[in-house]
Amino acid sequence: MPAGRIIDLRDRINNTYSLHIGIDNFPYSKNIGTLRGCVRDAKDMFSAFKTSNSRLLLDEEATRKNILGNIEWYMKNLKSRDLLIITISSHGTINNNDFAIVPYDVEIENWLGTLLPMYYVMNALSEIANNGSKVLLILDACHTGAINLNIAKYSGILSQGGISCINSCGPAETSKEMRYEEDQHRGVFTNYIIEGLNGNADFDSLGIITLRNLYDYAYEKVCNEVSGQHPLLIGTLEGSTILKTL
Repeated sequence: MPAGRIIDLRDRINNTYSLHIGIDNFPYSKNIGTLRGCVRDAKDMFSAFKTSNSRLLLDEEATRKNILGNIEWYMKNLKSRDLLIITISSHGTINNNDFAIVPYDVEIENWLGTLLPMYYVMNALSEIANNGSKVLLILDACHTGAINLNIAKYSGILSQGGISCINSCGPAETSKEMRYEEDQHRGVFTNYIIEGLNGNADFDSLGIITLRNLYDYAYEKVCNEVSGQHPLLIGTLEGSTILKTL
């Protein structure tokens, strides 16, 4: 009797795009502390994902206007079953009960007018999901778990799109940086995301990194290394979504 046909149920992607943002310095707000690992985080994420269409915004390139302008480009150019990965390493804060990114050009005297509220970003990304594309946010900043990801609004289910976030910590938690090589710092969460992408999250030795396996790897490692930081995975992408082939 002939063997049955094996059906691959993993969620495959047509084209993968990525945008990597890292901000260490905030020259217009002296009261905001300088970070030491976010630029390195973004560079290492850029290298780890190795997509055919990758963009890197570091420090002075990562203004509020420029971040939103790049997202607008993806809104206009992504097609159905494409995947957009956005990684952001910076300061994070809670504003109006929602998570907000602190961009390079934030002004402490004009805090509300220069922050980057995530609802701006999520509204733009929902257009991408509704057109059948998939979006993954990987956020390494304090309070990332406070992001208001309204699954009913941003699901993209009818178009087979979707949005998910891997957040470095809970709403009331801070995201730690540590020194891993000489004087080189990196976010603890980002460190283990990169380890996972480089093969440690390939639990089944299939040569692929899926969303669920990457999150599980990072969660266990972060929780074992530091206290008071618990990564979160929320959203509507299938856990079997392939993020990288090795």
